[in-house]
Amino acid sequence: MAISPYRTSLNEKITPYSHKQLKQAASMKYYTMMLHEDGSYITSKHSDLINTRYGETSIKSVDIISGGLEDFYVLREDGSMIIIESS
Repeated sequence: MAISPYRTSLNEKITPYSHKQLKQAASMKYYTMMLHEDGSYITSKHSDLINTRYGETSIKSVDIISGGLEDFYVLREDGSMIIIESS
């Protein structure tokens, strides 16, 4: 895996969401990135995405990992990212 070019672009911190909230379906097609502690990441496109509002920030897509051991990083179209902390 490659080192994320967006690692230093984290600009907003989001509170944890429940799995029920994360499983809400939306029709958006955004890329989702999961960033690991060592800097590696996985990107994917999903059909089951969420569209949750947090203030003025719209979270378009989220990956779910069983066990909840990872934080989720969402890459937005403008190149910025947000983090959703695992609970």
